[in-house]
Amino acid sequence: MTEVLPPSDWITVQSPQAAKLLSSIEMRQVLGPFMGKSRTLKGVAEELGVDLNWLLLRVRKLLKAGLLNVVQETPRAGRAIKHYQSVALGFFVPYTLTRFETPEGWMLEDYQSREQELARCTMQLGSRWGHIQGHSTFGKRFFLRQDGLLEADFAFGMTEPAELLEEDAPAILSAFIYTDLDPESAKALQRELAELVARYERKGTGKRHLLRLGLSPVE
Repeated sequence: MTEVLPPSDWITVQSPQAAKLLSSIEMRQVLGPFMGKSRTLKGVAEELGVDLNWLLLRVRKLLKAGLLNVVQETPRAGRAIKHYQSVALGFFVPYTLTRFETPEGWMLEDYQSREQELARCTMQLGSRWGHIQGHSTFGKRFFLRQDGLLEADFAFGMTEPAELLEEDAPAILSAFIYTDLDPESAKALQRELAELVARYERKGTGKRHLLRLGLSPVE
């Protein structure tokens, strides 16, 4: 279960400008290193692997929106070194402050860039592995399974599925399924998926991976 900060650590944003910045994945990534810590631009730029001027432009937007403060200035020859920190450890963005016409539109835009990243990496790694295996074509199959269900998958030919569970294949997986669940089973699955996220979201020492999970009753 996600640990919740005490109320005193939270701020409900009051301006559309702040709501717009916090609705941006890019701006949240910029704000993240300053959450709860006093940081310099140079240190954060090195951590994020970005240009200092690129970061400065975005930090100025966060300052103007009241999401960051300058908490310290270290004297030196020339300009002092500024240290920045977020004004809170948690921010709540009311939907009414956003530009989105529907909550679904907000969710779709928030997910879009990560869905694009997942699709790009999946296709590039999958097709590259197929080429190494000697496959010269790549496409998608639509077929009737033996259990009478229709299925669609990406493959290297009519009878050449992408066997991505093989040991030397890249660790990629993408699937959308419809399944029938009673309320108890649906809640059990929800908890299993939440536990899976909690298990793997901790940072390790290996290669960075992107994992996407979702579950909802269909109405």
